[in-house]
Amino acid sequence: MFDADDENIGAMLGTELVTIIVGEEKRKFVVHQQLICGSVWYFDVAFSTSRFREGQEKRMEMPEDDPEAFELFTHWLYRGSVPRPFDADGFDHLVSLYVFAEKLCINEVADKTIDAIISGDYSMQPEMTPKRVERIWLNTLPTSPLRKWCIHALVDKLCDFETPDEEKETPGFLNRFNLVQLWDIMPYNCDLYTAFFLQAQEHSAVNLPKDAFTAGGWERCYFHQHSEEEFCH
Repeated sequence: MFDADDENIGAMLGTELVTIIVGEEKRKFVVHQQLICGSVWYFDVAFSTSRFREGQEKRMEMPEDDPEAFELFTHWLYRGSVPRPFDADGFDHLVSLYVFAEKLCINEVADKTIDAIISGDYSMQPEMTPKRVERIWLNTLPTSPLRKWCIHALVDKLCDFETPDEEKETPGFLNRFNLVQLWDIMPYNCDLYTAFFLQAQEHSAVNLPKDAFTAGGWERCYFHQHSEEEFCH
């Protein structure tokens, strides 16, 4: 009756609603059960059986999660996209969304989120402060593509491979100020320390780091969660 590529939104939504309470402030979200269960296995297991309280009450509490991240998740749920950020706050909210998506194994959301982070319409690129870096490191898996992106961003922003050593106050690709900044968090995150310096050693004056906030410099799926066999969004 209709083109297979044109999904029937009305049929996708269904008529039953579920309530999800997010964060310490208990922010309430009401979404279509059929849509959220059909999109995310975690919610399908919780709401589609009466064995769990969530399935009986059609209500779930997620006190440890970020309401801003869940709001962006509902944007993806209904629109199929992740909005691009234009400032540092938007960047931070997308990091929260990525953490949420990785936690629930929603690869499409994670991949679209990191694409949005890289290609954001920033008036000024977010500064990769020790606080931001540590937040990413402490809330992602060791194999997380967001960690990989974070390392590339750090190397690009903190390392100077172009200026000759004789023109620098301190010889080497990392000046003392940046090294002190990193040292605040590296002793407590040895894998971060190792990953940073291993990546930095890959570069030189003739092999400069790529801009982590420019999509054109990377292979399309370089920072994606999905396997090689899976369809890329």
